[in-house]
Amino acid sequence: MSPVTLLALCLGVLVVSAWCARAARLAEAAVFFLVAVVATFALRIFEVDTFIWVDAIRPYLLSVLLPLIVFETAYCVDARNRRHLMPAGLLVVGALLITPWCTATLLRLLGAESDGVTVALAVVFALVLLPTDATPVAPILRLRAPRGMRMLLRNELPFGAALATTGIVAALPHVGSDPNNVGWTTLVVDFAPAVAIGAAVGSILALAAAMPLRRLTGGTLVHWAGAATAVLAYQVTEALAGAGIVAVLMTGILLGRETAAPVATDLWRPIGRGASGLVMLAFGAAICSLPLDFHAPVFVPVVVGMLLGRTVAVVIVEQSTHRWVKFGITMREMLMISGFGIRGAPTIALALALPDTLPHVDTVRTAAFAVVAFDLLITTSLTPWLARRFSNHALISPALERPVNIPY
Repeated sequence: MSPVTLLALCLGVLVVSAWCARAARLAEAAVFFLVAVVATFALRIFEVDTFIWVDAIRPYLLSVLLPLIVFETAYCVDARNRRHLMPAGLLVVGALLITPWCTATLLRLLGAESDGVTVALAVVFALVLLPTDATPVAPILRLRAPRGMRMLLRNELPFGAALATTGIVAALPHVGSDPNNVGWTTLVVDFAPAVAIGAAVGSILALAAAMPLRRLTGGTLVHWAGAATAVLAYQVTEALAGAGIVAVLMTGILLGRETAAPVATDLWRPIGRGASGLVMLAFGAAICSLPLDFHAPVFVPVVVGMLLGRTVAVVIVEQSTHRWVKFGITMREMLMISGFGIRGAPTIALALALPDTLPHVDTVRTAAFAVVAFDLLITTSLTPWLARRFSNHALISPALERPVNIPY
């Protein structure tokens, strides 16, 4: 089967699955995953190898699909309002600092060093589970939760996906190095310049393109010109040995700020949903085909480190920003934020993009698959109850509730 035919078939499956999800008022990401799992088992009856889709999509996960998701979410961020942007960025930075340290410490305490788990490898494992994707529960939170909390959860995705990808790319070359020569300082020295170059290139090109884009009258033309700017920023940054996905992040935020981001939803949201859906289809095929390894000395620290890092980051960021960013979020709602830091397409993309030769790669993929499957099937189902239980926000009257289109 040619790649074009395979892509067309997958897009057709996405369209039908999205219609079914809307009719049943379910999260599209969960429906995409379940459809892929059912299709995988059904096609095995006819001896059709569905893993061909995973092999076909893997080279484009970090270079095409994940940047598309980051650009779409960053473009729709309300960058004019500091209350919507700064806490999300600070929360991701806090998790970026805390989660790898928690994971590395737990791995060391459980004796994973004897299994060849170095600091660089621990950082890779932690960053795979770092980015969150709360969009499957966004419509329910819109009806049940305070606006500040909704914005914080929604705006985390582009920051987390961009920084986690950059950190993994910076740490992977050091995985096979002597652990005595590679420590936290070495990783920071590789990570910080890549982020700085990406942020600088993306900001410069976005600001340079903003003025002529304001003069364009056609909304679609503005969006495609913005996409061309993001592609240029990505290519220039990669040529300068920087983080191309960070350049895409900055381009999306600044262009959305300068060119009226609210009108972007008509064009970019379907594209972002499509990219996420393709990743979810690969997830459904991969979880039925790849070997699952629940090696406890690695599996447990990765999952527990993710939970600890998330919770500690939420508490620290809220306590350090509540005086100058008036979100009005209570301690109960902070627990809700920790619980709704669900994982989705970015985590699956990072897990599948890991090299097959990486030590314990099956274990970290198993951890990613388990966490994402739990969030899609359990957390999204419990969202209405959790929102009523933990949120102090006055609920909208059922008479005022309207059917909502649940995004990816």
